[in-house]
Amino acid sequence: MNAVNTVDAVESPDYEYKYWAFISYSHRDERWARWLHHALETYRIPKRLNFPTSTRGGGPANDRIYPVFRDRDELSGGFDLSERITAALKQSRFLIVICSPSASKSRHVCDEIDTFESLGREHRVLCFIVDGEPGASSSPGPAAAECLPPPVRTRRTRDGALVPCEPIAADVREGKDGRTNAKLKLIAEMLEVPFDVLKQREGRRRLRRRLQLAGATLAVCVAALASYLLALDAGFRGPGGTTLRRVADRHGMSLLRPVPANAIVADKARELSTRLAQQIVSARKGDWLLSNPNDGIVMVWSHAQGLFGLLSAPDATVPAAEWLAPLLTAPFTSDQKIERDAVKYGWLAESGDPSPMAPPTLWTAMSLAAALRVDRFPRRAPEPRRGRTSSTFRRRWTRTTRTRQEGGLYLRIRWTGRTTIRMRQRSR
Repeated sequence: MNAVNTVDAVESPDYEYKYWAFISYSHRDERWARWLHHALETYRIPKRLNFPTSTRGGGPANDRIYPVFRDRDELSGGFDLSERITAALKQSRFLIVICSPSASKSRHVCDEIDTFESLGREHRVLCFIVDGEPGASSSPGPAAAECLPPPVRTRRTRDGALVPCEPIAADVREGKDGRTNAKLKLIAEMLEVPFDVLKQREGRRRLRRRLQLAGATLAVCVAALASYLLALDAGFRGPGGTTLRRVADRHGMSLLRPVPANAIVADKARELSTRLAQQIVSARKGDWLLSNPNDGIVMVWSHAQGLFGLLSAPDATVPAAEWLAPLLTAPFTSDQKIERDAVKYGWLAESGDPSPMAPPTLWTAMSLAAALRVDRFPRRAPEPRRGRTSSTFRRRWTRTTRTRQEGGLYLRIRWTGRTTIRMRQRSR
């Protein structure tokens, strides 16, 4: 503290400041000075605080604590450093002293504090403890650990007496405030708001940032998934591509591939069915359909498969029943059955194979079932005879009888039948 009484040396209330704060530090603590300088200038003042239009000392308000003076960033060569620093101190609202054992021994740090306090702003000197021990010089032990410079350990009363004082300090040492709380303590003092208000606001801000980060991550994942699905829809060969394209085509949801109309699909299916039927018909040799007409080998298996394909192909032109009848009865010739003791074991897979197999039997049964479908061979309605009219009445009936058996048991027999009455009348 200067020997001059500075309590009454206060500027006029309308004095405008250029800097929010002046950071005074020893160059051994330059790393902390850079961090604090960036942390203060990037902090935005909460709008909910209703910050006044003029701050302490009369300066205009900002939405940020900007700018903050630090000699390495603000000073340039070619000027008297002492004059520039003095001018910067006069234009600063607060003086932030980075306290450490090296700062307490630094002459220029003490001079900057004395100059700032000589302007009547000793109540605006804030301490930022990064190393050492405050008050070590007045307690038993090594005085070299003292971190507070001498000017901030005392203050001058109105009668000019120097008395010890405890400065306003934020402590970033291990186990103390930590970086975030220490920064908020300085800002709370500079804005004249309670520390808890800023801390709660900081907690809400962190929560909001985490939610925004989670939302952004989710949006990126959704965008990546949508891009992958669009790539699969466009024809990219990836896992699940075939299934996705099939589902998209089935429900008309494809965005990057033109989906043909139902009429075009039906015409193509009809064309393919007709081509398949023609190939099957062309493979006939005698009463058999051959899988390879060149070798002439008869196989019940391929014969029945060809019949089933011919009869079950949608929209295919099916040959007449007279053409298909020999093919349907061919597997039932006596030289194709495999029986022993009236037990049928199946058909031979091909001629000359002594072991019967069940698959030819299965395909033969399927071809017969397809041939028995009513819509395969539509019947023409008989033309009514001239000069004769007929009426037919049909009635289904059911009769149940019960007879008593030995042991008190009853046997119930149900008879069902249908009575048809046909009446014809010949016209004259």
